[in-house]
Amino acid sequence: MKIKSMYIDQFGGYEKTRMNLSPGFSLFYGHNESGKTTLRQFFQQALFGFPKKASKTDTLYPPFNGGKPSGTMHIITASDKEYQIQRQDQKVSVLFPDQTLSNKEIDHSLWNGIDKETFRQVFCMDVKDWNGLSLLNKEEMQNRFLSASFGVRSLSYALNQLQKKYKEILIPHGRTQLLNTLHKELKEVKKKIRDREQMSAEYIQWNDEVESLNHSIQEIQKDIETLQKEYEQRALWNDMKNDWASYQTKSKEIEKFPLLFNSVEFPQSKLEKAKEWENEIQILTESQEKINKERSTLQQQQESISIPSSILNLASSIRQLIEQKKQYAQAIEDFPIIRFEKRNKKEQIRQLLAKIDPQW
Repeated sequence: MKIKSMYIDQFGGYEKTRMNLSPGFSLFYGHNESGKTTLRQFFQQALFGFPKKASKTDTLYPPFNGGKPSGTMHIITASDKEYQIQRQDQKVSVLFPDQTLSNKEIDHSLWNGIDKETFRQVFCMDVKDWNGLSLLNKEEMQNRFLSASFGVRSLSYALNQLQKKYKEILIPHGRTQLLNTLHKELKEVKKKIRDREQMSAEYIQWNDEVESLNHSIQEIQKDIETLQKEYEQRALWNDMKNDWASYQTKSKEIEKFPLLFNSVEFPQSKLEKAKEWENEIQILTESQEKINKERSTLQQQQESISIPSSILNLASSIRQLIEQKKQYAQAIEDFPIIRFEKRNKKEQIRQLLAKIDPQW
């Protein structure tokens, strides 16, 4: 991974600062308190995030002019793909090579899975770390970098812990006797497995018996349905037989009675009324047929009437003339009244003038 460029919006004493790094080795130097450590911390925090609070490994760099730290970094991976990481306090925005934008933390696989602590101990060491390296021999220095790469405090510490666990597990009379405990647990697990296998075999046997019983139940159910149908048929035949016998008996009893219906007579008045109603219905039916014929004739006459198109075009003018004719007739009707009123007014004016001056 290479850092192509970065823009520090505000971080510690830096503000509106842009840096474009050339390919190859880049060296930052300056006097004490000139901002080298601040710049190194920006590298780390731009990649892994600005911390919420200070700790032994994280230092807060609030902007001198107030606000929240923010900035942007462009990195190029080993596969020559460019990513843009933009941070504003706890918010992150990552622009991928395909120009898609994400608000999730970037995957550390872009820098070979190196976590924050390994990056700090190997690639972002401070003055104390460099001074400590001068006191280490070659083997101790290798252990330090290997420990950082594995994420442990020190390789010697990890080896001591591994040796301690080795003694506890493999020594026959070890203090914890872990192997004996594991052996007992293994026996118990094997016994449980055998019990489960036996139960499984019994379950399979029971399941086969249940299936056999279900099959027998289905066969018995079919037999019951067949018997039920036969029973219903026999009951139906029995009912039919009883009904037929009852019918024969009733028929014979009816034959013994004299013929009554031939002697039944309706009153004469009722018959005459029925005939009158029948005649009225006949008259009404004929009248309806006549009206239908007349209506059909009128419809044919109406359909045969044709008005010339020239008259239809003058329909609005004709309606206007009819309206004017009505107005003229009304004016003629009102003319005598108006003339009479005119004479009265004229006489009134003459009388008024005579009162004012008889000579007028």
